[in-house]
Amino acid sequence: MTAWWIALAVAALLTAFLLASVTVKVMISDTVRIWVGAFGIRFLILPAKQKKQRKRKQKKKVPSARKKKPAEKSRKKPKEKPHEQSFGETVSFAVDLLRSTVPGAAALLKKIRFVNMRVFVSVGADSADETAIRYGMVCGAVYNTLAAIDSVMTLRVKSVDVVSDFVTGEMRYDISFLAKLRIGSILKAAIGILISIVRMMFRRNAQQEEALQAMQKQKGLKQYERTSDQRHDGHNNGKNPQNGGCKHNHR
Repeated sequence: MTAWWIALAVAALLTAFLLASVTVKVMISDTVRIWVGAFGIRFLILPAKQKKQRKRKQKKKVPSARKKKPAEKSRKKPKEKPHEQSFGETVSFAVDLLRSTVPGAAALLKKIRFVNMRVFVSVGADSADETAIRYGMVCGAVYNTLAAIDSVMTLRVKSVDVVSDFVTGEMRYDISFLAKLRIGSILKAAIGILISIVRMMFRRNAQQEEALQAMQKQKGLKQYERTSDQRHDGHNNGKNPQNGGCKHNHR
């Protein structure tokens, strides 16, 4: 029974760990602030805290009476240049890498959840006409952006306020949200991407080996054709009487 309880406890802890979420809190106003954390612990990422640099006392160097002899420059051996890939091979590798990573990254992107979304934008300009034009442009940008996010990810909006300011003519904004992503989803996507990359590397190696074998076969066939042509030419020259061939004397 004790072993069963231990197994259940480990399974419960593992499930809780995989279901826990990594959270990113973002606040955008006059400054941008970003916190990243998990399990109730958050760390401020932006703006980064500036470390106080301690002034180090510079020691005065005492000039030595003896002059050091210039060290002989050691002759460096020329480094062997690695095999440089052609531009086509580099592009092909980049395309294969994108094909193997994009599906997993897209699936991970759909798992992101935006919650507690608050958007406040005050639109102002020098004149009332410009304010009205800007207000329409900002409204379209804000609501289209939220619709695009909602079509791909999970979006929970708490409040969206876009107002026009005809008095001060200033542009102000205050945006805040929480982005959450489960640890289990991250691990699943990472393992899937890693497996895809490994499969791609094995497939490319197999293709390169097949291409090398085909080139070797072509070289062998060309050499065989050359040797057979040389033998055929030598045989014809041996039969030709003008080239020292056998002559028949009739008695």
